Amino acid sequence: MTCGGTITVQNDGLLSNDDMPTHFNGNCSWTIVAKQLDQKISLTITHLSLLGNNSIETNRHCPSSFLRVRDGNDESASLINEFCGHKVPPMIVSRGNTITVELGSYSGPIVGKFSAHYSALSTACGGSLTSEEGSIASPNYPDSYPTTSSCEWIVSTSPGVFCGDDRPLNTTVASQLFIKFRDGEGTGRGFIAHYGFIHVHCEWAVKARPGRTLNVRILDFNITNGNNDCQNHLTLRNGESIESPLLGQGKFCGYSHEDRVSTLKSSSNALYIVYHLVRSQYQAFSLHYEEQGVECGLTSELDSNNPWEVINSPNYPSIPTPFSECEWKFSAPPGEILKIDFIDRFDLARKEDCDDEFVEIRDGASKISPLKGLFCREKPSTVKTSGNYVYIKYVTQLAEPRNGFRANISIDVCGHIRADKGEITSPAVEREAKLREVVSKRGLPLVNQLCVEYHARNYKNNTSLKLLASTTDQLCGDILSNYESVFASPNYPNGYSANQECTWDIIAEKGNRIMLNFIEFLDCHWIVSAPQGKVIQVDFTNFHIAPCRNVNQTALGISKCDCDFVEIRDGINPNSLLIGTYCGHDRPPTLSSSRNLVGIRLSTDGEIGSSGFTISFSIRDSPCGRNNYEVTGNSQIIKSPGYDGGAIPRGLHCSYYLSQQDNPFIHLRINNMDLQNGSLFNVCDKDVLIVTENMHSENTTLGTDLILRSDNNEFFDTNYAYYDILLHAPQQIVLCGIRKSVDIYLTGNSKINLITAPESEKSHRGVEMEISSISGCSRNYTEPQGRIQVTQTESNSEKCSILISVPENITISLYFIYVTMPWDGTSNLQIFDGDTTTATLLTTISESNSDIAVFSTGSKVLIWKNGTYSGWGIGFDMNYYTSDKGRGCGGRLHNIVGNVASPLYPNTYRHVGTCEWELETPAVTRLRLQFKVFDLGASCEQNYVQLVDRGGNVFSTYCAETPAIYTSSDNYVKIVFTTTMNNAGSGWTAQFLGVTL
Repeated sequence: MTCGGTITVQNDGLLSNDDMPTHFNGNCSWTIVAKQLDQKISLTITHLSLLGNNSIETNRHCPSSFLRVRDGNDESASLINEFCGHKVPPMIVSRGNTITVELGSYSGPIVGKFSAHYSALSTACGGSLTSEEGSIASPNYPDSYPTTSSCEWIVSTSPGVFCGDDRPLNTTVASQLFIKFRDGEGTGRGFIAHYGFIHVHCEWAVKARPGRTLNVRILDFNITNGNNDCQNHLTLRNGESIESPLLGQGKFCGYSHEDRVSTLKSSSNALYIVYHLVRSQYQAFSLHYEEQGVECGLTSELDSNNPWEVINSPNYPSIPTPFSECEWKFSAPPGEILKIDFIDRFDLARKEDCDDEFVEIRDGASKISPLKGLFCREKPSTVKTSGNYVYIKYVTQLAEPRNGFRANISIDVCGHIRADKGEITSPAVEREAKLREVVSKRGLPLVNQLCVEYHARNYKNNTSLKLLASTTDQLCGDILSNYESVFASPNYPNGYSANQECTWDIIAEKGNRIMLNFIEFLDCHWIVSAPQGKVIQVDFTNFHIAPCRNVNQTALGISKCDCDFVEIRDGINPNSLLIGTYCGHDRPPTLSSSRNLVGIRLSTDGEIGSSGFTISFSIRDSPCGRNNYEVTGNSQIIKSPGYDGGAIPRGLHCSYYLSQQDNPFIHLRINNMDLQNGSLFNVCDKDVLIVTENMHSENTTLGTDLILRSDNNEFFDTNYAYYDILLHAPQQIVLCGIRKSVDIYLTGNSKINLITAPESEKSHRGVEMEISSISGCSRNYTEPQGRIQVTQTESNSEKCSILISVPENITISLYFIYVTMPWDGTSNLQIFDGDTTTATLLTTISESNSDIAVFSTGSKVLIWKNGTYSGWGIGFDMNYYTSDKGRGCGGRLHNIVGNVASPLYPNTYRHVGTCEWELETPAVTRLRLQFKVFDLGASCEQNYVQLVDRGGNVFSTYCAETPAIYTSSDNYVKIVFTTTMNNAGSGWTAQFLGVTL
């Protein structure tokens, strides 16, 4: 298409810049004119991806590339709107018979593409129409039609043909259509409708067996169009309905397609095919589809060269393929038996009868062998066969399976003795004896073990084994307490043996920290202790820890060390804060503890030995200063090292312990935080500030935010869901980057860890924090989103107020998940549209209730408890979010659980525009979303809800039907709500939460 020009249209056509160069310099202007003066132009933008230079600082809506639409015949006509980015706007209708479309750029070349469909719109009141397609509208559309209007249209064509499984909606049976529009005494904007003559319309629904997918290949193809508008087309959809996502290019027309040379693959077991022909010339196509099974299962013979195999559910460690079924068959040499050990995780649907998802183990080579067990609930203990065959089957009949399993199948060995001295004698049979493995282990507490495996083969010689054992000096591990020490893995530098474990206890005076330098490493435990007030520095001088057998973890992009590894913890307990886990052949960086204790562990898996490591550690003065604070009502300031000088040291690790006596609640305010950002969004893997509440031990780092138990997939019952506010389960907040004025409210003794990476591209100032104790529920919140929980005991005081304050021109949306009132009915909760009780009262809550939405008009909201009661106050759980798009219109919410609602819910929201809510749960979870109320009225084409993934892809659109419960593939989803002035529904509410992987 040429750049600009005048287009006179009688019916319709297409407009795009597809034929222009990718980076086109210049502006283009098209004037589209209807042939009749009483006609109007309807313009539908079908694709928009106009980008540009985002680095340009400007207040314009479009920084560079743009598409303008004007209501007239030149560039001076009234501007309807300017568009850019990826968001496709609703259909545009001119007020006269002319519309102008401008494509240009404020700076640099035009970057991106657009396409649009235009048509001449007849607003005449009735008539006989015989064109192949067109549009009709009420008189004067989009302006109001005259009162007492009465119009009749007759649309005529030749009879159509339908085929496939179903006749499409909104089509006539006969070749004539009679349309009548009649008005009484009122008036309104009216309507617009598009019609087209269908000569052939076919729809096929193809479905394979559950758990399978479909491969599709287009064999012959000739579907032409007279004006390149692709109205004659073949459409393939990746699912079982007309609303399923497109497969491949999706819509095919012309003489040939690149998709013909490659096989298209569905992601489910369903395919929906639509063949649409509106013109009578010869058209034809043929395609071939074939069911594809899930690739899983194995038949394997185990022997001395291949003594074990690892199996797992499909896609492990990701979610298994829905409706999948796998079979494994293993055999060992005669006289051997097999054992099955479930390793890593075992997470299947937990039902008594195991009929939805299970692992089946049979004592033999086939599916009819004796059953050893059917497992789906708890992880099974070791299963052993009676012979040298085993049959294993995994089945899931769920559309949303659980997380699957992993198991190790190996040839079994016999014998197990625990003693400090003893004698082992094998049976004197006609077999050859082989001592396969002798390993000395030492762990915590001190326990010496000698593990002997005796393996016999069928041979002619009459051979037996006799072995005497007694305890000896330890081979690795130690207790170290010198100011400067060096220790090494066993047999260094000649290489440690496989499957070895050692422990060193490194002790320094209380108050010191311990620093370790690994020279080369093994599988052992060490405790490093320094004097109080000191810290420990750890330096690895040599480091060679074997990778997994036959697996190049670096090439596969595997960052975790799940074979041989070295583990450093900031304390002596197994759940102390993990400083780092290391493997491979690159020396770890210099490490430093935050206090006077360090735990070191070296673990190997028995596959491959390596030369090991050497570590040098030294005891130094702590750079962090005071680390224990008793929190009182008086504010205390905590500054990171180097804060006043403007630069926090690199490779720093500080811990601050907060304890209180009188009040259980601590107010932590981060006045300023200037730390290095993480390498990815929502990942703090460089500098990090970790706040952990409800600490029960000064040497214990507790877990992440409270998440649904793995055996509970249901949404919380709103009446009893949030007992964590009463139990005060340990929770953790992880922060990095640059932030100011962050308010955090903690319960019980708490701990703050501040860690900086060894290197940074620029200097960062650090952190300044303020701590004080608070009583009751009087709090201030300044973050743009959050969750607020108040117990009835917390609010049992005369004064209880919560102020949410955000920047100007921002509105606040509150959603009370539940409110619990005292029994006497004398108290209530008042919500004010400002920061005082003299502001406008938004609502009063006087009864226990749930699912209450409140929307402010400004940037402050005051939650005020009114009334007193001896014994219990008012308890509630709520979340809030903010928006700069208008009252209740969108926002961003990051939490483990939360609720959102359409603007002004439950009142009707009549507004032309789009609102977006970005929902995110912690990184270790998947986001589950459920719409509890869904009512968008009758106008579905212009009022609808879309779900969008993190990549910006729309995967579901809803209007008339309530959306099904959705579980994301990660921890993110965006809700997009598009509305017009004719929106008539009460709106919607939705609940989201994070579920375990």
